[in-house]
Amino acid sequence: MEDSLPNSNFLLVANKIILFAKKKRGLILAGVFSIFFVIVFSFYFWHSWQTADSLVSLAPIDSVLYFHVRDSAWPKKPQTISDLPLKNFYQQLANKGIIEKDNLEKDLLPKVKEFSFVLLSRDNFESDLVLILKFKNKNVSESIIGKIKNHLLIDNNILVVANSQSALDRISEVKNGKTHSLSLELNQKKLAQSQVVLFISSANLKYHLSQSQKMVDKILVQLLNQDIYLGLNYKNNQWQFKIADNFYLNKMIVPPLIDSLPKDFDSYISNINLFEIFNGLGQSDQNISDSFSQLTESLKTVYGFFAEKIINLINQPTDLIIYKTEKPNALGFDFLLVFNKSNQNQIDSLQELVKIILAQKLPNSKNHILPDGTAVTELVADTELWQWQKENLAGQNEISYLAEPKLNLEIAYTVFNNQLLVSNSIQRLKNFILETKVPLTSLTKECHHTGLINRYLILKSQLDFIPFAGYMPSGEVLLIEGSEGISGCILGD
Repeated sequence: MEDSLPNSNFLLVANKIILFAKKKRGLILAGVFSIFFVIVFSFYFWHSWQTADSLVSLAPIDSVLYFHVRDSAWPKKPQTISDLPLKNFYQQLANKGIIEKDNLEKDLLPKVKEFSFVLLSRDNFESDLVLILKFKNKNVSESIIGKIKNHLLIDNNILVVANSQSALDRISEVKNGKTHSLSLELNQKKLAQSQVVLFISSANLKYHLSQSQKMVDKILVQLLNQDIYLGLNYKNNQWQFKIADNFYLNKMIVPPLIDSLPKDFDSYISNINLFEIFNGLGQSDQNISDSFSQLTESLKTVYGFFAEKIINLINQPTDLIIYKTEKPNALGFDFLLVFNKSNQNQIDSLQELVKIILAQKLPNSKNHILPDGTAVTELVADTELWQWQKENLAGQNEISYLAEPKLNLEIAYTVFNNQLLVSNSIQRLKNFILETKVPLTSLTKECHHTGLINRYLILKSQLDFIPFAGYMPSGEVLLIEGSEGISGCILGD
């Protein structure tokens, strides 16, 4: 009996503990959940603070372009601004007289945790360029910024450098609340995970380009219909990027017409519509629209050629390959167009149109003596002076071509794999058919892209006509449009 008493007391205490635990289990679980909730939200706010752009509040609301770079934030691999390969960008700043490349890379960037670049439009298609740097520590020494001509120091740790005093004045107006900030328009949440962010305002860029007389700028005005948010991260030794908001080049999505490219191509874009491009040109400039109308009427009146014939050919998804020119030509580059659908009537219309263009460019001279003895020269646009030639390619395909050395002009076409190929280089057309090509899938693997692909845009060399292209990293740009929008990478440097 003496041994059973301690055991009874032990069981009684154990039961009381179990009953207490059961009663308090809800409180314990609530406490654990609360701690977890606090940790998660603390990390979220800490990470948001680490990745937030604190400089956009200084950019004017009418900024055309806004480019922001920062140090990486945990849990991503540690990467400072100085680690990023942005040599082209720094060189462009030096070329524009904003800041010396060595001064920026060696003296400033190691001490900076984020910086922004702002492009502001001025009259007569001119622009102000502004670089804003935020230092890790306050009290920036004069020795660091003494070499810089146009600069402004804000709060002892933000340095503003510009190509003109007027640009600095515009930043000061934003700082002092006299002008609205771009932060009212730019949504930082869209690309919060990107170490480098490029924002292009559609409305502000359209206004800027509307002052230009260049044809390519008029085309871009027609294409831009929404703001662009481009996020870039440097990993796997390449720049990888994504455009937010499911931005699409064209609402009509179809797969590429070809599955491989020639080794010597320079640029490639799939699924374009030539008719929509020409139509956009007409909408962008009334003079161009009037010229198209006059040309259409002239073709119908003089030659009995109806524009609808060629429109039926070009108003469809088309792949375009651009090459660097092998020899001088009227365009300054070689191209190859791939049309998915064609019939003999459309091909005949293409032949006829080329002959009409040549006849207009090189009219035949005929001398006449009038009844009063006056000698006159009549210019006759005779399309029969040019005849299409044919050539058989090793029994595989027959190509048709027409060449005019006086104009450095060649046009060649063939039907290959049930597709119509048209080029301004006879040799390029031959090579495309006969030579081994590079599969598109091999390029997407290099870019670490998976999933359905509806459109490609590949740029091997920098295209000067694209605004601000000179500031971007060099290399082969592979842009892919799929079901999740547009992404891509920059291969090589």
